[in-house]
Amino acid sequence: MSWAASLSAIPPHLHRSASRERSRRVQLCESAVALVAVMAALFASPLARAAPVANVPVSVVEPWDSFFSVAFTPSGRCYVVGAEGAMLTSTDGGRHWKRSAIAERGDLSWWDLHSIRFAPDGLSGWIGGENGLILKSTDGGQTWNAQTSGTNENIFRIAVVDSKTAFASGTGGLLMGTTDGGQHWQMQTQKSGLIFFDLSFTDANDGWAVGEFETILHTADGGKTWNPQMGGKRANFKLPALFAISFRDAQHGWAAGQGGTLLRTENGGSTWQTVNTPSASPMYSVVYFGGAANSASQELWGSGDGGALLHVELNGGAPAVQTPTVFSLSDVAFNGNNGVAVGLGGTIVHTSDGGAHWMVVTGK
Repeated sequence: MSWAASLSAIPPHLHRSASRERSRRVQLCESAVALVAVMAALFASPLARAAPVANVPVSVVEPWDSFFSVAFTPSGRCYVVGAEGAMLTSTDGGRHWKRSAIAERGDLSWWDLHSIRFAPDGLSGWIGGENGLILKSTDGGQTWNAQTSGTNENIFRIAVVDSKTAFASGTGGLLMGTTDGGQHWQMQTQKSGLIFFDLSFTDANDGWAVGEFETILHTADGGKTWNPQMGGKRANFKLPALFAISFRDAQHGWAAGQGGTLLRTENGGSTWQTVNTPSASPMYSVVYFGGAANSASQELWGSGDGGALLHVELNGGAPAVQTPTVFSLSDVAFNGNNGVAVGLGGTIVHTSDGGAHWMVVTGK
């Protein structure tokens, strides 16, 4: 792994918040990855295959926007959150959007919003952001209210189990959860101080978190204790950071990260197998998709650097990558055949046929 790659332990879409931390290591990470991102933007090939572009009013999305997370409610309503308190809402599966701003700092600026997730009831949802920001909705995203998180660490990802149970991960070894709808958040900060970029829970007890140095932790007691399945120490700086994890059930899960790293388990993480991919692009999110109601998902999708959208047929097909945009995609979500991926450069891409074709709604 190159010197620049070894420093790029923070995904480009999380640079803004990380830049506000005092850690010299994090600052170096930002500088290295920002340089890579700028160079990629300057020298991106004009021959790259362009996806169709939809019309969205200019006032809704600007080229300097950064979108970090996307989520659907069961009803099909879609929300996107990002830098400077940006929130976009779509009621037609992601084709058209309305914009608002939430989480004002109080000085005519807004907190960055890193993650949005909803409970199966479609009413309860949480947003996590910089400086320990936690927002809760009980009406399907119509209104949001601040909760006391008890931390100033940046929250990078939220995982929601039900209307009462949710978990969060972030900088400084942060892993925390609530079992009372967010009235109280309990922290289990890891002494290692590693950054945990994502987490996934299959129920209120079983969960996994991923982070720096190819770290995968597992909890079987709702986050009270965490045990390493891989990594967990600041040891080998050549080990890739893992940015994303998703479990379908207590046995089957996938993790992804730097250098196109893709791992899967079929035994709850007791062992992890490397899966070869056609791309070395870092992957920032993974999500299960497809399958009939009450049956196992049939596909895995991931979003990543350089507009990469990873697709894996879980019945044995080889991983494939589409690149509908040149901008990095930080998150992807599906509701039925409608899918939305979001990222840097104000980018939103949409599919209405389960990922067979993607259309650029905003961005390039």
